[in-house]
Amino acid sequence: MSFQIEDKLMDGLDVVEIKNLQTGEYVNIVPRYGGAINEVVLKKNNDLHPIHKAAKSLDAFNAVSIPLYAGTFLAPFPNRVANGRYEFNGTTYLLDHTDPGLPNALHGFLYKTPFKVSSPDQEAGRLALECSFHGDIGYPFKVFFRNTYQLSENELRIRSYACNESGTKIPFGMGWHPYIATGTPIDKLQLKIPGEKTFEQDTQYIPIGTIKNNPKFREYAAISNDFMNDCYQVNKPGRTSLYDPDKDLEIFIDQQTGPGGYNYCMYFTPPDRDCLAIEPMTAAPDAFNNGHGLITLAEGEAIELAFSLRINER
Repeated sequence: MSFQIEDKLMDGLDVVEIKNLQTGEYVNIVPRYGGAINEVVLKKNNDLHPIHKAAKSLDAFNAVSIPLYAGTFLAPFPNRVANGRYEFNGTTYLLDHTDPGLPNALHGFLYKTPFKVSSPDQEAGRLALECSFHGDIGYPFKVFFRNTYQLSENELRIRSYACNESGTKIPFGMGWHPYIATGTPIDKLQLKIPGEKTFEQDTQYIPIGTIKNNPKFREYAAISNDFMNDCYQVNKPGRTSLYDPDKDLEIFIDQQTGPGGYNYCMYFTPPDRDCLAIEPMTAAPDAFNNGHGLITLAEGEAIELAFSLRINER
């Protein structure tokens, strides 16, 4: 057996951990909060490196990880819905305003929804978490979700499956909210983005309809003191690269693109500037209103997409 999968209690925080017994690499996941990824520790050569912002206790998870949506699964819509209002199939729906200080709905409901562990495979280093979501305020639709986590050498891969069980067509989007953290302030890190078209936004971070060119990070460039809360259209092959020159550490975030794919990515620099959010998404902010990446799932229709975090061994 190359892997170990076990439940752990981290000072009140219940996690399930996948660990590679040969390399020491591991990831722990928080089923109670939508299967959020917490610690991600991968290796380069013979050294282990934590690469994701993580909490070591329930108090820290509630105080830091949840307000930042760190590592969370974003569904049935990623990012914002302006004023918590949208129309679909001739009906107007009103969502709670969950965007701190702004009158928007933010990041859906799944980040706060418990998932159940399914199909742990200690030989493969893989497990799934499942949830039958029955809707919430402003989204009265039933969706079945399964997220499958696969740990392999130098890489964590997450495949997300969603199936419409509502008996009618539904609006849909999903994404993830990993925060890459190497222990080095992000001002020192270099970023390379697989796209140069961004959405011009208003003061509430809602796209205003203009798509502009921003080629700064098409090749590696220092983040420096830039503030980012920007959504990019992603080009194939959908790889964001982040380089830490202090540790000579290169991290790849790969997202599956194509029809109905993770064709957008949000980049966010939090106030502490100790991590960078790199958010693969099927849709742009406010897609329920502007249609950029909006997916309509027919009755019984499913979608399945993957993204990964990986350390480059070079």
